[in-house]
Amino acid sequence: MAASYLFYGLFEPRFLLVLIYITIINYSTIHLLSNKKNKQILTLGIILSLLPLVFFKYTYFLLNDVLGIESEVFGKIILPVGISFFTFQALSYTIDIYRQKENIIPSLLDFSLYTAFFPTILSGPIERARTLMPQIKSLQHCNFNLILNGTQLFIWGIFQKIVVADRISEYVGYVYTSPKNYGTTTILFAIFLYSVQIYCDFAGYSNMAIGIGRMLGFNIRKNFNFPYFSTSIRNFWKKWHISLTSWLTEYVYFSLGGNRVKEWRWMLNILIVFLVSGIWHGAAWTFIVWGGIHGIYQIIEHYILGKTELKHSLSKIVAGSTLCTIVSFAWVFFRANSIEQAWDVLSSLGNLNIPLFTMFTTQFFLMLFVLFIWFIIELTIYKHIIKITESNDNPFTWTNLIFMSLTTLIICSLGTSGTSFVYFQF
Repeated sequence: MAASYLFYGLFEPRFLLVLIYITIINYSTIHLLSNKKNKQILTLGIILSLLPLVFFKYTYFLLNDVLGIESEVFGKIILPVGISFFTFQALSYTIDIYRQKENIIPSLLDFSLYTAFFPTILSGPIERARTLMPQIKSLQHCNFNLILNGTQLFIWGIFQKIVVADRISEYVGYVYTSPKNYGTTTILFAIFLYSVQIYCDFAGYSNMAIGIGRMLGFNIRKNFNFPYFSTSIRNFWKKWHISLTSWLTEYVYFSLGGNRVKEWRWMLNILIVFLVSGIWHGAAWTFIVWGGIHGIYQIIEHYILGKTELKHSLSKIVAGSTLCTIVSFAWVFFRANSIEQAWDVLSSLGNLNIPLFTMFTTQFFLMLFVLFIWFIIELTIYKHIIKITESNDNPFTWTNLIFMSLTTLIICSLGTSGTSFVYFQF
């Protein structure tokens, strides 16, 4: 716990007070609920837990964008890194105690570590008490194979982030800064590349977190499962940011009635869940629109496909290609700084007479090479890494580590402008 607090405090010591506040509020609520199952106590605990999140993350948006009240003071509020993640992680334990899915009241030390566990505190995965708390309460044994397996995942995460995501971000940044200066193909390529960037950026962090956990003997849940190989929106969200999707499903969607309600109410439930997901990601209209688009996708897909299972290869290819296309276009709102910028990007798709590429040709072809390497590793070596990580007893293969280490070092030595993890802002 001391290491986790030190790790978090290195970003901004003041924000340790927020982490401690969330820990104490939820720990106190858990104790009160253990004595009496009271909905008012749970509601109060949830409200008090969400207050810092609302203040730091949404005050400026509510005042400036919603109410039209301009305030420079609230515009300077700094968002504590990881607040959305550790708040949801702490709340999951509290709600599980109320629903009697958990009946063990942890010590303050154990619960503090559960909330502040340093591999996951900044950007997840959002762990549940049922999986992480038993590991905290029992002594974890670390061995050579676990360290090597964890090292593989950690290095693969570095490769995804520094080599792939950061290099792509340069290209995407240029296009989004002035989209009207570029033609249809350039815009389409930038839209596609951002889909790869956001995946490699966040999956890279998740793999690094899981890898560190493995080095220490902890099993942290997998957060991505090849989402772009999905053939439906529903399947995509079962494979993308798995920890958040399952959290929203269990604590929001089911609380609203799930699909055990009338059809119009089910559609409303879907929209609410995805709007909550959008708002959770950021205090801006762009994220709300992004969440709403995915909610509409899900409803339309329900009426077109229903529960149809695609069996033919051709239909799977068509469905998969369609899925990647519509998800990529939705990412435009996620990436854009404003609705106006998103519209500029989409409207620039009609600029047919502007030159194809007007930027760093050498970097462009290098980026294509990097994408090719990433794709090959993702389809082959990464599956092998996950397999041996989950089984614990498979032998370590030096070839994988050497290949990824050398690739990372070679590409990084060429120089690239590093960027912070995208999900740090959430």
